Amino acid sequence: MQRMVSSARRATWFTTILLALSACAGAEEATTLSSTPASTPTVLLSARPTPTPQPSALPVPTVTASAAEPTPAFVPSGRTVWNTVIGTSRSVGTCTRGSVLPAYGLVQVTALDDGSIEWKSQEPSPYRMTRIAPSTYRYSGPDAVGSGVVTMTVRFVDAQSLRVTREFVPDNDPLCTHIYEYGGEFRWAR
Repeated sequence: MQRMVSSARRATWFTTILLALSACAGAEEATTLSSTPASTPTVLLSARPTPTPQPSALPVPTVTASAAEPTPAFVPSGRTVWNTVIGTSRSVGTCTRGSVLPAYGLVQVTALDDGSIEWKSQEPSPYRMTRIAPSTYRYSGPDAVGSGVVTMTVRFVDAQSLRVTREFVPDNDPLCTHIYEYGGEFRWAR
């Protein structure tokens, strides 16, 4: 004979299991649950809340005013961390192999004394980018893993956002160019 369990009791069990799993996994953030994308989410706090450290400082913008430049130029100072998310992508040319997923996620941007920046993503070595226009930097050369040629252009929209265009020509598919558009948001200064 089957036993009937109320939906409220099932929800309580589910919540208890979720909290236990979160505690086992060491989750430090709130977990959002949703039965469908259109429903209102329910927020549950982890079993072991820990204080979230506040960012140490916001980047200090460098403002350059001129008649040719209607908006102020922004260059992050020191070391800043940005979260990048891949947007659109396309391949052009004669492509015989599949698409290559570039590194995305957290990126450390370091302003260097010579006016260039260092872009350190999840790849094994950073890219040194030179300024090509106000708030805009570019690297073109071998990619960090040695599998092709990459051209990355980073434009700081303002103190909170950036745009990236990454063009990659793989060594094993030289007639094909993979083009990716990224967005990025400021997270913290180091």
